[in-house]
Amino acid sequence: MKKSIFALCCCVAVSLFAQSPDEAIELLINESGFGDKAKAMGNSFTAVADDYSAIFWNPAGLTQLTGSEIHGAYQFRQDQNEIRFLDSVQKGEWDYRKLKSLGLAYKFPTVQGSLVLAFGFQRLNDYDNGLRFSGFSQGSNGLSFEMEDDEGNWNSVFFDQHVDQGESISTSGNLNAFSVGTGVMLSPNLSVGATLHFYKGRQSYDFLYSQADTRDYYVTYPADFNEYSLAQTIDTQLNGHGLTLGGLLNLSPDLKVGLAVDLPWRLKAEESYSEKENLSFDDGFEVDYEPISGEWTYVVRYPVRFRGGVCLDLDRLMLSAGFAYRDWRDVRFEVPEDYAYTEDYDYLIDENSSFSTDYRAVLSYQAGGEFRIPNSGLKIRGGYRVVPSVYRDAEASWNRVYLSGGLAWDVDSVVTLSLTLIRGEWKRFSLDSLTPDGTLEDVQSDRFQVGFTCRL
Repeated sequence: MKKSIFALCCCVAVSLFAQSPDEAIELLINESGFGDKAKAMGNSFTAVADDYSAIFWNPAGLTQLTGSEIHGAYQFRQDQNEIRFLDSVQKGEWDYRKLKSLGLAYKFPTVQGSLVLAFGFQRLNDYDNGLRFSGFSQGSNGLSFEMEDDEGNWNSVFFDQHVDQGESISTSGNLNAFSVGTGVMLSPNLSVGATLHFYKGRQSYDFLYSQADTRDYYVTYPADFNEYSLAQTIDTQLNGHGLTLGGLLNLSPDLKVGLAVDLPWRLKAEESYSEKENLSFDDGFEVDYEPISGEWTYVVRYPVRFRGGVCLDLDRLMLSAGFAYRDWRDVRFEVPEDYAYTEDYDYLIDENSSFSTDYRAVLSYQAGGEFRIPNSGLKIRGGYRVVPSVYRDAEASWNRVYLSGGLAWDVDSVVTLSLTLIRGEWKRFSLDSLTPDGTLEDVQSDRFQVGFTCRL
């Protein structure tokens, strides 16, 4: 007789809504800043801040510019991941390229002191990522269906183990900032500054899961399953604004310290989502479940971030070190101001307790340097950065470690060209209810950046 299937009973943890705490933190966690010099020096730039990129790192440093300048950079990125899933080890490779930043800093003529206004565009966070894996699983993922037997009774029939499983997950997009900043010298040794950021971005998420009875474990009617597939897509539009305040103090002609504070800010997410499923049997019978689609809007509030550093600038050698601190336990979901509270937001607000229990405050640290080769216009740069994992119980291997290096060449008194290479390495663990065994990845990310500065 013809099979009757009522509904999918599996509680799928792969959410249609990017509203889990993990997803909220992923929107910002990999924010890396920009600037050829800053990136080559391992992001230890809060106390250096002597070019256009100070608009992000420490706007007080804009006062150090000797004149107006135009800045631009383009980035190439390649990620490689070695994925351990069940008893298999698989490898993936992903390539991305895009404009990283473009901006102008204008230095006003002053009788004394310094006043600089800067504005421009920069990509602060790349959402480009990929993961593919497959393997044979003997454990249960709880997948079941309500099916009608020959006597008209409905029963839960499981299609949950001894299957070949495969997932393909890809995300793309960026969080961009259109920024306006200014730096003012209050005294010969003290400068302050502020930058207003207008954030706009997009994240696209595509998820495809399939499992198949390749070893004929399910052959008895009505549970003669052949294959099940699930496809989900989420397109998220992001909007927000934030404010960065900075200060720079010269302790001596060679030594200075810097501090920057990113005040708490909100990011509004507007999602469009869809889902479709298919189930097939050995006898050729197929069920295409009715597609699900809709829209969802929410707000994520991010806590304050502190950045600080020290810089020793000698005749030919510059050394710097710094830190960044943010307490991820203070991230919160909120209902948008122009939306009425409904029961749909109950689950969202309940998730806020997870931030306090599952995450932690993170103190990242970095160091870098620049050596200027005499009479050549060449500069050699290097840096080191460690970003601990945001998860409360994370192992040290989950920390992201970056090594960076770069070259800069003053072509003449107007143009400087630069090359920067950054390598990051870390481990990453992920799972969902369809693949409860999870995957462990060894990730290597290489970024190659070319940039220029044109002094006006």
